[in-house]
Amino acid sequence: MLIAQAAPLSVSELLTNPDRFHGQPVTISGTMTNLRESGSRRGSRYTFDLREGNQTVYVTSFDKPPCQTGAATV
Repeated sequence: MLIAQAAPLSVSELLTNPDRFHGQPVTISGTMTNLRESGSRRGSRYTFDLREGNQTVYVTSFDKPPCQTGAATV
């Protein structure tokens, strides 16, 4: 089965209409900053900020991002 995926959302789109996307998988584009690594029972955990202008979404991942800063889509 092939599932069509919508174009990535901007950070502002997500934050302007959070109820529309609540509980839904989304793809977001922005600028990645402030990468941090910490340990957990599941192994390493990575957190970073995904910014667009003055708006920010906090991202947590158990996979190491391929970059530490710059344009990113998650």
